[in-house]
Amino acid sequence: MAACLEARITAVSIHLRCEYPQVGIVTIEGRFLTRLATDLLDRPVVSAVVTVRAQSGEVLYNARDSFVWQLGATGGARY
Repeated sequence: MAACLEARITAVSIHLRCEYPQVGIVTIEGRFLTRLATDLLDRPVVSAVVTVRAQSGEVLYNARDSFVWQLGATGGARY
């Protein structure tokens, strides 16, 4: 289970910093691409830089990703 020590979500931006014991620290820094409601679920709704750091500080992953809403059994977003 991840512990998100920093979680700020506003109408325009997202900042999450979560610690995963098996991986390290995952940081997501992004923004919403639109503020309009839509039923077009295949369009990106968030653009964010995702960084994964090992406990040693080594960067394991760092890239800009887009996230889309995808309905499923549990709902939610997927990139």
